[in-house]
Amino acid sequence: MTQTSGIFLRQYMGQTETSARAGWASSPDIIPNGTSPGDPQQFAREYDTDFEQQLPMTRTNYIYFRGKNLTDGQASANVYLYYVESSLILWPNQWKGKGDPSIVRQDGTQANDTLLKAEKKGEIVVSEPLLWTPPHLEWGKHYCMIVWIGQDGKKPPDFAGMPSMDDTQFQAFLVDNPFVTRNTVTLTEAPPDYKYTTQLQGTTDDLLLHITVGFPQFPSGNYSISIPGVKWQGKDNLYFQGAIPPDGQNHTYEIELPQNYNTSIVIEYDKSSGTIPVGAAVKIDAIQPVSSFSQARFYERFPHLTLPLVYYAAGHTAFSTCIPIKKGFVLGQQRWVHKIEQ
Repeated sequence: MTQTSGIFLRQYMGQTETSARAGWASSPDIIPNGTSPGDPQQFAREYDTDFEQQLPMTRTNYIYFRGKNLTDGQASANVYLYYVESSLILWPNQWKGKGDPSIVRQDGTQANDTLLKAEKKGEIVVSEPLLWTPPHLEWGKHYCMIVWIGQDGKKPPDFAGMPSMDDTQFQAFLVDNPFVTRNTVTLTEAPPDYKYTTQLQGTTDDLLLHITVGFPQFPSGNYSISIPGVKWQGKDNLYFQGAIPPDGQNHTYEIELPQNYNTSIVIEYDKSSGTIPVGAAVKIDAIQPVSSFSQARFYERFPHLTLPLVYYAAGHTAFSTCIPIKKGFVLGQQRWVHKIEQ
């Protein structure tokens, strides 16, 4: 199906309004410009240039849209942005956009649409940007951006209610609908405001450990913790991202460290505002509690010793990914403290 009026966004470079549409293609008119504002006049002037850039995850990125007016006279279209992990693109009910807090307008208003407006036929127009903060993805994965072009105020369908499609059906959906186009986004890791790495060494036994993390005197912000190769909530790695705990409290993660396995604990932090003051610190504890099995085994080996009942998690968290404060027997504990000196 070809398009004869309205604002035209290409599916692929070199396509014209009379060209055949394609299935899997990347539109040059969805312009991911990275963390800096772009030049809309340049985007319009250099219509035959693909300005795509890699986007850093968890950073605010500027997304522009470019179109050509096919109507004799004025025309307008609201462009609606959706995104999805590339492996889920065949499930429209997984497309995120409407009501998603990661997409806002330039003024901070939560919305996933922006306006393309032209005055005359053949005019190349560029929208004001939408600001998108791509959520973190594991290395090697990608997002797809899907765009609905609402000609003359036409609203997009309820994608949440659409059934899944196979590959052939999705390509047909793109070919048959000139008001839909897409692009694949290459993501990069954004450099954090602060990063700390330390080593976690295994022993001759499998270890059950509670890893606690606190951020005394750090300003509000988000952090991530990564420990490769350990069991955590049924996964083979620990990775968690969220807001830092309040000052004086910790987040706690229960992991299984295989015997003789050495790994690393990586903490990354991004502040919401302000600066990290001198004297602020990241505190990490690796605590080995005594399970019911290991208690019996311990007393069997060392019947003359008694263990104190202590707190092994300082502070409570509402995160379901963490475990709450409670009392227990502790076999051993190791602490790392990294202070900000300048």
